[in-house]
Amino acid sequence: MRALWLAVACLLPASCTAGAPRPPARATPSAPPVLADAGPASPTLAPGWRLAGAPGEQMAVADGRLFVAGPESLRAYDLAGGKRLWTVPVRAPRTVQAVTATAGTVLLATWDRGGDERWSALDAGSGAEVWATSGQGRPLVQALHFPSAAGVVPAVSDPTQRTVKGVDARTGHVRWATGKVTDGDCLADPTLTEHVRSDGSVVLVPLACPSAVMAAALDPATGAVLWRRRVAPGGVDAGFTARVAGGVTLLSWSGNSALLDRRGRVLADTGLCQTNCSLAVTGRYAAVAGDGGVQVADLRTGTVKSHSLPDYTQLAAAGGVLYALRDGPAPLMASTLDRIDPATGRATPAALPIAASSSAPSPTFGENMIAAGGDLFLLRSDLGGRTWTAAQIVPGPARPGPSELGGVRPRDWPDACTLARGVRGTHPADARVGASTLRHVSCRLSGITTTVAWVAPTPALAAAVFDGDDRHVRLGDGSTTLASPPRTVMRSGRFVVVFDGDGPQVDRLADAVHAALRAR
Repeated sequence: MRALWLAVACLLPASCTAGAPRPPARATPSAPPVLADAGPASPTLAPGWRLAGAPGEQMAVADGRLFVAGPESLRAYDLAGGKRLWTVPVRAPRTVQAVTATAGTVLLATWDRGGDERWSALDAGSGAEVWATSGQGRPLVQALHFPSAAGVVPAVSDPTQRTVKGVDARTGHVRWATGKVTDGDCLADPTLTEHVRSDGSVVLVPLACPSAVMAAALDPATGAVLWRRRVAPGGVDAGFTARVAGGVTLLSWSGNSALLDRRGRVLADTGLCQTNCSLAVTGRYAAVAGDGGVQVADLRTGTVKSHSLPDYTQLAAAGGVLYALRDGPAPLMASTLDRIDPATGRATPAALPIAASSSAPSPTFGENMIAAGGDLFLLRSDLGGRTWTAAQIVPGPARPGPSELGGVRPRDWPDACTLARGVRGTHPADARVGASTLRHVSCRLSGITTTVAWVAPTPALAAAVFDGDDRHVRLGDGSTTLASPPRTVMRSGRFVVVFDGDGPQVDRLADAVHAALRAR
């Protein structure tokens, strides 16, 4: 029912053929739209635009635009409004391998049936081709997407994997090359980058050594080596992972971790998140969140503070504020977006008005939550080849209830023990949400645990949180079933109700509950 929100693209092949860039075509460079460095500040949130795509499509985000590469086309959307800007076809027999964007340019990598790889650079504003070539070397992939930044796409090009070069995204020419990344028997290993997620602010090069993993950080604009560090004495089996944001790097391995700034200075190496970590940087602060609350490092002083906050799985940063995603209070359905002051650790919660998951990221998933232009953007893509979704979250209107409940007053929450006429409820359970107590949010009706999992201000907002299929109305105004453990979820107007179990008995109870809710 919930979905993991993230941005992802695909791994490029291991071998490439040499080639030279063609002269740039006549494309008028377009100035990217500017999204202000700020996220939503309203106490309540509302859904904005929402896009969904076909299986196997991949996403990249840059310059205020969302780029979607599919089997037959590359499409560009305005991130602020969700409007499609242009479409460029991908001609058979070529198939899309990866997409990235930086400095007003989109780079698309395609394969043909013979294994020939081709890079095409397109103007981000118009979709016009700027240059194309074959064989720029095996690219470094971060979280299965190019770590492009500062107008450069890094790549490992020579057979010994000892030289890293930066390809200029706008011209296709090599802007820099460095052989100082590796030494001894260590090789730059692009396959290790499945353990790395980066915003491209630092090119993190994993190095495979005979008995360890090392990491080297490069300046994406110049290729200068910023620092090198031995991080996993046991090699990949030591559980090496890395996160990069705003020039700050979080390294984790074998129960150890280290937070480094752009110069390689160790900000912290104890008490940090070990698994399911997220990293965000805003202004002078770098925040780490995951399985151990939130740690905030002051990049000016080097001091680190731990804040007693919930476990978050996604962070975004903008305008000096952290935005953190977590599960809402059990047994309620909606996720919670906390707005955190990194200086004090004070969190202001708001109910997320769409279905989202705080499920732990894994090496095969990368997430992307962007705060900009006064809005929040959640991007989801599924490496299993099912769907991708992009959604905008905008400031909501003033409402009388608490923000944790989406502005709905606690008294508007129905008593679950009275939802079926003629059925006496047992085993009532309350829920505590901030300073509010929801009475009898869950109850057993005819032996079936029934929970009012969410009450939205309107039926449309309930449908957004429900994330079921309102088109196929089997129960109520829409329903879905979950397999493990078996549960039935039904939307009835602005109410979302969860029944433990499925089958004819649950269906009869759901019909009775739907009738009672419609009569309210």
